[in-house]
Amino acid sequence: MDARFLGLDNLAVTLGLGSHKTFQTYYESALKDRETIGLDIEGFEWADPQIDFDYEFLEGEGYLSATATYVDLYSDPLPRGRKTKLKKYTGGIPRQKWVENYGEEDYRKELIEANKAATLGALRGEIPENSIKEYLWNRLFDRMKQFPDRHSASLTEQVGNMKFKRQLTLTAENNPGGITDVTYKSHIPDDNITKQSWYTVDSTGKVTYVTTVDPIEILMEKIYDLKTDKYRGYTNVCLEMSNTTYLRLMKHPKVLQRIGFAGEKSLVLSNQKDQNAAEKVGWEKILTNGIDYAKEFIRVAVGADVMIVHTNIIGKEVWNATEKNYDVVPTSPYADDVILVRPSGIIGKIYNVAPVRPDRSAIFGDIFGGKGIIEYIYDKDNRTQKWKSELTCLAVPTMPKKMIYYEIGNQASEEDEGDKGGDEGE
Repeated sequence: MDARFLGLDNLAVTLGLGSHKTFQTYYESALKDRETIGLDIEGFEWADPQIDFDYEFLEGEGYLSATATYVDLYSDPLPRGRKTKLKKYTGGIPRQKWVENYGEEDYRKELIEANKAATLGALRGEIPENSIKEYLWNRLFDRMKQFPDRHSASLTEQVGNMKFKRQLTLTAENNPGGITDVTYKSHIPDDNITKQSWYTVDSTGKVTYVTTVDPIEILMEKIYDLKTDKYRGYTNVCLEMSNTTYLRLMKHPKVLQRIGFAGEKSLVLSNQKDQNAAEKVGWEKILTNGIDYAKEFIRVAVGADVMIVHTNIIGKEVWNATEKNYDVVPTSPYADDVILVRPSGIIGKIYNVAPVRPDRSAIFGDIFGGKGIIEYIYDKDNRTQKWKSELTCLAVPTMPKKMIYYEIGNQASEEDEGDKGGDEGE
């Protein structure tokens, strides 16, 4: 076995990754694709990198262009200025990092495995050094994939929180070991938020529906108003919600009735018995045609041009007091029981601060198109390797006045759970 493997003192050089150029080539070929695995930044795009840590943008308010002036061939119209109402929004941009440290204990474990790889390679008639390198490549990949995976999850969380929770709040629970008690706002006006009870959810997850509410009618009227308001509205409308919200909405009695009545000439809308029958027919249509059938029906019925249902899940580290370690638990970055009505297309930017790169003698690589970096550092005195990443960015809606919210579910209290009315589902 080659003596230079005995200490693993410079893994990057051992694998031929001894410069920015070679490490960047490795990252682009082996890890770059992981930046988009599970990434959900629907409706957002990257802003140009900036130097400072504060963002700002302007949102126009109700601009309607007037007509041009008709004149004779040799005359110009009188110049007239116009006023456009603009509102300025500002905020700070947080930095996210991840670090992987490897010390003597890790080295010894890897030496044992590397020797096993060499022995197995020899038994297969392979050159031992090749088997060792293959093992080291695999270990490097296992380490390095943490960086794009974690930053991708953070980006998905940012966008999901900003759209559905209208803010990103960092606490000791959701950001262990980092900054806490900090909230980044999305600037959504309070007047854009409508709170209605379309159903209640008890502590077991059972849903009790409010049968006097017609979700299809409510959403259709709002979208109609937006499409006919030539001054502050918009014509291309997107309806957006979490998968849990969609499934609860899909099983609402009024939604099932609408689906059931569609194309059924024998059923009369005003007849209570026919309403009950239509609800059953609606559910049978979904069972027969699939969940996407209901999704398309809702989209068409309310007049939305696009309907997006989010299913992504991210991992969050939670302290396990028993095991004295962090467990990774699946978490939805989207708030449930919230429906977002917004313009289709891009509604926000991911503001990012350009990283300060080390000199070219350092081993580092650009991530997310140069918006962040990973750097390799070796501490010779303590024989410790460190891989460190940083990405400074924040997803911010840039047309907050055009984003309309319906908060539609209430958490049932214990008293409510003891005395329920209406239809149940889930």
